[in-house]
Amino acid sequence: MGFEALTHEIEKKAAEEARKILHDAQLNAKGIISKAEEESKKGIAAAKSEVSSFLESERAERLTSAKLACSKILAEAKEQAVENSLSNVWEEMLKRRTSTSYKKLLHLLAQSAVEELGVPNAVICTNASDRCHFAGTKYRLGEPIACAGGLVAQKKDGSVRVDMTFEAIFAQKREDLRKQIFGMLF
Repeated sequence: MGFEALTHEIEKKAAEEARKILHDAQLNAKGIISKAEEESKKGIAAAKSEVSSFLESERAERLTSAKLACSKILAEAKEQAVENSLSNVWEEMLKRRTSTSYKKLLHLLAQSAVEELGVPNAVICTNASDRCHFAGTKYRLGEPIACAGGLVAQKKDGSVRVDMTFEAIFAQKREDLRKQIFGMLF
């Protein structure tokens, strides 16, 4: 039942009650008519007050619901903006493979990984296209691996590995990047 129908129903009932009281009052005396009119006015005022209170409560509930929906949409939009920015960072990282400094970056990653392993005769594994950057160097190359860029260094027996692939570096830095991006955007 809608608000208008509820209001109409309450007013209709109040009006019917008023007519009955007026009919009885006309039969008994003018004093009773005066009293009945007064009671009728009180009933209508109470009904209007009740409907007004109900409408205010309903309005407040709808407003709260709308605010929650707005907050959810805003949070989703912020999350999407951060994810888009992370995708852009990944794309920029991939572009680094074609830069002139990429070979130097690979050698720095290899040096860092070998130092972390603590063994001088570590095996370096890269993707097939990056193997050429290690030709004629002190590093021993292992089998090619599937990665976007970077490398994996491991002990000769494969027992310990240091993953310096772009995927691993990005995954490791992802949460810090999210925080930085969020801070810059919002």
